[in-house]
Amino acid sequence: KLKIYLVFLEETFLLRATLQPADLLQRKMTEAHDSKLDTNSVFQTTTPVLAALSKTRFQVLLGIAAVIFMALGCAAALMINATNVREYRHYRFTALELRDGTTDVASPNAAGLGLLLAGCAARGQQGVYRSEGSSLVWSLPKGERSNGWYFTTMGNGTDPAKDPVRFSFLASNDLVEWDEL
Repeated sequence: KLKIYLVFLEETFLLRATLQPADLLQRKMTEAHDSKLDTNSVFQTTTPVLAALSKTRFQVLLGIAAVIFMALGCAAALMINATNVREYRHYRFTALELRDGTTDVASPNAAGLGLLLAGCAARGQQGVYRSEGSSLVWSLPKGERSNGWYFTTMGNGTDPAKDPVRFSFLASNDLVEWDEL
C-alpha cells in the first residue's frame, strides 16, 4: 500500500508540474524580488501615482504629510479668527468723497452700519444712530465682537452719485480715543 501511495503522489506532482508554465519558478522569484523594491516599481511605470499609493512606505509618508497639513491649517484658522476679533461700543463712519467727486461732504449719505463676525452679519446689533456733519456715529448698548463691518447707502430713490466712495471707519469704547478699522 505504501508504494501505491507514493506512486500516486509522484504522478500527481508530475501532472501538476507539467500543466504549469515553463518559467513559473523564475517568474515567482522575479515578482518577489520586484515587490521588495518599493521605489523601483514606482518610478519605472506609466502610472507612478497609482503605483506609489499601492506601496506601504508611500502610504505612511502621505498619511504623515496629511496630518501635518491638517494641523497647520487648523492652527492658522484659529489664529486668524482669534487675532482679528475686536470688541467696541461706538462706531463712526465718515464719508470723505462721493461718487460724483464731491469732497466737501455735508452728510454721511449712509443709512446704516453693521458688523460682521467671520464673514456673517453679527446678530443683536440694536444701537442708536446720530449724524455729526459728514459722520454717522452708531452707539451700541454693550460692546460687540466683530472682525468686519459694512454700511448701507441711502437707496430708496436717492441719487447714486451721492453714494460714498471714499470713507473712514473708526471704533471706540469711550467716544474719546478712536481706532481705525
